[in-house]
Amino acid sequence: MINKVFNLSKLSKISWYCFSQIAAIDENGILSLDNFDQITWEQWESINDHMVASGYDARGAEDTKEMFERLIARLGTFNKDILPDHFSILKKVLNLQDPSEIINQEKEVENKEQFENKKRLHKTRAVKQFGYTSNYQEAGYLLPNGKMLDFSGKRDGGTPGVRSLDHRCINSVFDDEEGSDSYDMMIQFIKEGNIRLNIGSVDIIIPPTKEQKGVLREYFSFMRVEEIRVNFGYKSKDFPSGTNSNSILLYIDKYFAKLS
Repeated sequence: MINKVFNLSKLSKISWYCFSQIAAIDENGILSLDNFDQITWEQWESINDHMVASGYDARGAEDTKEMFERLIARLGTFNKDILPDHFSILKKVLNLQDPSEIINQEKEVENKEQFENKKRLHKTRAVKQFGYTSNYQEAGYLLPNGKMLDFSGKRDGGTPGVRSLDHRCINSVFDDEEGSDSYDMMIQFIKEGNIRLNIGSVDIIIPPTKEQKGVLREYFSFMRVEEIRVNFGYKSKDFPSGTNSNSILLYIDKYFAKLS
């Protein structure tokens, strides 16, 4: 987990550093200028060029400096929501760090860490509860490591050699606070990189791993159906019976390449 106290301390240091140089941007997106004379003439010329490029009638460094002085005298600060162009230009030319961007970046990192932790937990629970199988007819999901979850239910008295469990039974590896809809949990499990296997179709939401491709190559050849359907969330592609497995995998690679 990310230490919030450390974050706030870091933000204050960054804000003070920016202020001690030329200007300060606080966590609310407010830019304050300490002294216009600290901005060099070359920087004013660059600010002018950016203002012109943004469509403003700026007529040189002196004119631009006077315009900013009038604005700061009237408004006191530059708010990125009220004057987004002026804010972004000053931020770029003066090389300022926006603390709110750091907060957002850290939130993204924290969310990613939480997602990865949940993914590992779901996989660990799934393997413990269902176990692995090498029988395609028993398989429910193909994990990123290239191993298949046993959805025959034979551990609990089910018939070996067939998949008797519904794919939505994967909801048992999720915590109560993660939701109650078994379909949504099934989709979430697929989003975590696990491929849903059905005789005649597969469901893939993110690019398959090398290990998954190796299993899919054999799985597609194993299918004895009129057509093979690959579902990409709400989109799908059907392949006639007998289509070469490599051709199907090539289509899958091209599909995800277009999204990247």
